[in-house]
Amino acid sequence: MPLPNLSHVNAKAILYFEKWGFSAFVADNKRSEYIGSVANQTVGGYPTLVYVQPQRWVSAQLGYEAQSGRLKGLGIRLEGNNLNKPKYQTIQAFGGPVATVQTGLNYDLRFYYKFE
Repeated sequence: MPLPNLSHVNAKAILYFEKWGFSAFVADNKRSEYIGSVANQTVGGYPTLVYVQPQRWVSAQLGYEAQSGRLKGLGIRLEGNNLNKPKYQTIQAFGGPVATVQTGLNYDLRFYYKFE
């Protein structure tokens, strides 16, 4: 039996740009099937080992930081996670129903200022 919570394949590809105060990246993450531990729904139940199906999720970020003038150091950044709305699917080790949880998009808008 493989070690719980460890995938055989865990990969990430990133495309990144940064110049003139602009920054951007897109990341594609992949994880192969693995054995995970989830809470047992019965009263007093012990955690159950399940097969967690392969997953893939996409993240991205866009940003700008003023490079000169009165606003130098002021920046804005928009981040997005789970852009492809990945599904978290589990199968019990000895067959049984497949449990599916649909994840949602997550956005984050930040304003910041760097003191120099």
